[in-house]
Amino acid sequence: MRVRTEEAEHRERRKAAGITVLGRKRILEQNPFDCPKGHAPRFRMSPRVAAKNKWARIEALLRNRDFIEKYRAALVKHLAGSCR
Repeated sequence: MRVRTEEAEHRERRKAAGITVLGRKRILEQNPFDCPKGHAPRFRMSPRVAAKNKWARIEALLRNRDFIEKYRAALVKHLAGSCR
């Protein structure tokens, strides 16, 4: 009895908020072997440069660029046989 009361309360909250759920019938109608039609969006924002502040983001981008330039120079030296 208490479960049905709780379910009814949650149903009313969802209805008031405009939130819909699939429901038992629609879930059972689904093919269990179906898969999503498309792909989730990926690789749009790098977490290394994500920041609310525009200038903090710019500073992070500049630091990353500086690191990449130094890394490439060190890699070229290493591949050329120079250890230092």
